[in-house]
Amino acid sequence: MSRAPLNTAKAISLIGSAKALNIAFGLLKMKVAAVMLGPAGVGLISLFQQLMATISTLFGMGLRNSGTRQLADARSTRSAEEFISVRRALFWGTLGLAICGAALMFFARDLFATHVLQDPLRHVEIGWLALGVAVSVGTASQHALLNGLRQVRDIAQITALSGAISAVIAIIAMFFWRDYAVIIFVLAAPFASFLLGHIYVARLPKIDTVSSPAREMTGEFGKMVRLGSTIMLAALVVSGGHLAVRSLIQRELGPEALGLFSAAWLISQNYIGFLYNAITMDFFPRLTAAMQDREIAARIIIEQIELGLLFAAPIFMFMMTIVPYALWLLYTDEFVAASNTLRWFILGDILQTVAHPLSFALLAAGIGWTHFNVKLIGMLIFVVGAALLMPYFGTTGAGMSYLLMYALSLPLLLFFIRRQVPLRFPRRVVLHFAATSGLGVTVAALAQVSEIGSVLLGLTATVVLGAVSIRRLRTVWRKSANDVGA
Repeated sequence: MSRAPLNTAKAISLIGSAKALNIAFGLLKMKVAAVMLGPAGVGLISLFQQLMATISTLFGMGLRNSGTRQLADARSTRSAEEFISVRRALFWGTLGLAICGAALMFFARDLFATHVLQDPLRHVEIGWLALGVAVSVGTASQHALLNGLRQVRDIAQITALSGAISAVIAIIAMFFWRDYAVIIFVLAAPFASFLLGHIYVARLPKIDTVSSPAREMTGEFGKMVRLGSTIMLAALVVSGGHLAVRSLIQRELGPEALGLFSAAWLISQNYIGFLYNAITMDFFPRLTAAMQDREIAARIIIEQIELGLLFAAPIFMFMMTIVPYALWLLYTDEFVAASNTLRWFILGDILQTVAHPLSFALLAAGIGWTHFNVKLIGMLIFVVGAALLMPYFGTTGAGMSYLLMYALSLPLLLFFIRRQVPLRFPRRVVLHFAATSGLGVTVAALAQVSEIGSVLLGLTATVVLGAVSIRRLRTVWRKSANDVGA
């Protein structure tokens, strides 16, 4: 039985807590991999994961987002029979895409091994990734259904439990099946998510007693694909760009350098990952439903950006402060060499906290091609910048390019979204963003001169930003509770 949806602050907290647990389990298994396999092993895991993610993105056709939008719209504005048709169309369409994606990965395994991994002998392992592609596409469909119904609690439970299960499987594999450890490590997470998703979807109300004409389902799936195609292309550009950068590092700097880059990247993306999950789980469906009223839509966007900054600012500052210690603790002392790369990633993440909601706002506004073009421009900046800077700065050049990508694409996002909604940021939001950015740059620069001074300043800034965030979040929480009560 479906339950009442949560308000925004509680949804972010619930998803954030689940994502934090997922991250903790992910870091635990990566710590074991770092100790047992070293930087080269971590780099290989990263390449496998990114290759699988790229093919999954291609055949996922953006259904995780377009399916969510279609289901949310059918549930709120259309009949029960039409909603069931959308749900069935999502299932059968996803099944076909999953099979096609797995087939491409399997039959092109030699090509990927030679040109992506630079190692033709890896074709057997890449063949096994076909299974990961199939279940990853299926998992996206499950999450679209649960998210369209706003079953945030179910998604949170899947997120937390899948992290625990995949960590146990990966660690056991590294201790007992060393020859297959890397491929089991990579496949454990998508399989755990898919199986748990199946369990939770099976608990939803049954639709077997209602028939849906094939033509109607085909039409509904066509709508999802038309919207999802631009989402997919944008996501494919991002995933493909990251794969290109990793392949470039593997070829030009070697597997050890790729391991260092991957370690910094994993920390950068994981510690703030809860925020982006909350955006897709709660913000996107709410904003889609509100786009008819430009003032309300603008308020929702600003609210999401402010909440993101409030949650993330203390985390940004703390992570910037403990960069070398985090790499040593979460990996091994070999990975401390990636400290400067991680600092550049964190500076880029500060900008991404604003850019990410704006990017989803373009989708909610129905201007998917604009969303795609902005993503394409950003990823071209990342890949070309990395190629130009890495010969001089090593993997740190890729971190510089990451920051440059968001510094140049954020103004584009603001320009395009302001053509759709009257976006005017309150002074408190601008000041909070400026303070976080300024302090982040200062702490990173000071670390090049005095590690102790950087730590002292960073810890002080973390406490101050944390106190400001807690105070403001209490106000937002009380307001959300009053709105729900009213």
